[in-house]
Amino acid sequence: MTVEAFKSMAGGSKARVICEDCGASEVVPCGYVRCSPNKPKEPNKAQARGKAASLGGAYVKGKLRCKECEEKRTKVVPMKTAKVAVVADVAKAAEVAAPTKRQRIEIFTLLADVYDIDAGRYSKDDTDDSVAEILGVRAGWVAEIREAEFGPCGSNDEIAEAIAALESSREAFTKMLDGVRQAEKAVERLNVEMMAEKERMNSAIARVGAISRALSDRIKAKAGI
Repeated sequence: MTVEAFKSMAGGSKARVICEDCGASEVVPCGYVRCSPNKPKEPNKAQARGKAASLGGAYVKGKLRCKECEEKRTKVVPMKTAKVAVVADVAKAAEVAAPTKRQRIEIFTLLADVYDIDAGRYSKDDTDDSVAEILGVRAGWVAEIREAEFGPCGSNDEIAEAIAALESSREAFTKMLDGVRQAEKAVERLNVEMMAEKERMNSAIARVGAISRALSDRIKAKAGI
C-alpha cells in the first residue's frame, strides 16, 4: 500500500493507504509531518502503515498490502507440498544421523590406535568423547563403531585405575567402620562390667564400714566406756 494525503470532509487528520498488489484503498487516521521547510506537510507514513496493519494489512520488504492480498501471500502450504517437505526433512535427518564412509574409516583408524582390545578399554585417558572431538564427529558414531568392532567398554586406563583405587578405599573404609562398631560394642560391655564392679565395690565398702563400727562398739563395751 502506498500512502497518500486525504482531505476528510468530516474533519480529522487522515490518509489513504493503497494496496500495491490489487489497488484497493482504505482511509485511516493519520497525523501529518513537514519533511522539508519549503514543502507542505505530508502524511506520517509510518503511522499510516501501522493503522493499515491493525486492519489486517502488512508492510513487508518495502511493499504495503491489504488484508486480502496479505492472506493470499501467506496462505497455508497445500497438504501435498507439506508432505513432500516433511519427507525431505526426514531423509536429510537420516543422512546426518549416520557417518559417511570416510568418517567411518577415520573413526576406525583412530580407535585402532587408542583402544586396547586385550584390556577391553581405551588406553590412557581417551574416551568416545575425546575421539569424537578430535575427528569432529558425533560421539554416538564413535560408540557404535567401538562396540561393534573393538569392545563394549568405553572407559580407559585412568578410569579403571580410579575405580580400582575407589574400591580399595571403600574396602578399607568398611573394615575400619566394622572395627569402630566392634570397639563401640566392647566399650559398651566394659561400661556394663564397670558399673557392676562398682556396685560390688560399694557393697564391700558398706560391709567393711559396718564391721568396723561393730568392732568399735564391742571394744568400747569391754572397756566400760
